[in-house]
Amino acid sequence: NPADTVEQAACLVDEAAKIDLLYHVLDTEDVNNVIIFSRTKHRADRITRRLNQEGYAAVAIHSNRSQAQRQKALQGFKHGRYRVLVATDIAARGIDVDGITHVINYDTPNLPESYIHRIGRTGRAESTGRAITFVTRDDMGYLKQIESYTGRKIQRIEYDGFEQRR
Repeated sequence: NPADTVEQAACLVDEAAKIDLLYHVLDTEDVNNVIIFSRTKHRADRITRRLNQEGYAAVAIHSNRSQAQRQKALQGFKHGRYRVLVATDIAARGIDVDGITHVINYDTPNLPESYIHRIGRTGRAESTGRAITFVTRDDMGYLKQIESYTGRKIQRIEYDGFEQRR
């Protein structure tokens, strides 16, 4: 089960609005260090490019990166060169960085165990953390599986000032 020090939330969003919601969260939440999880390495690269274009210091870590590139990215994140680390589940195994205030599941994990692993990157050593999961209509089944697995309902949230374009 997730640590009690991790505040969990789910935000319903259209697929096309996810990147705008991500910008909104990064701009309105008290985010110091954040790990953003995507389902694929290609999406991780795309998210990282978009974030850097918008002025966020971001780096991606996934299995298409060499070990040296992954270590350099992780060291840059640990030492504050990057505020945002975008990762896939495979590459995130073993990430042990103190002070991660937020985990954002850009893509809802399709396995409850992956959800537990992802959100466990924050709220460590009795510090608090926040895990936000972006959920599309197509992801509702995954969310229900996660809630069943953990035995708790995840709070649904909306962000003031964020309007999805339809």
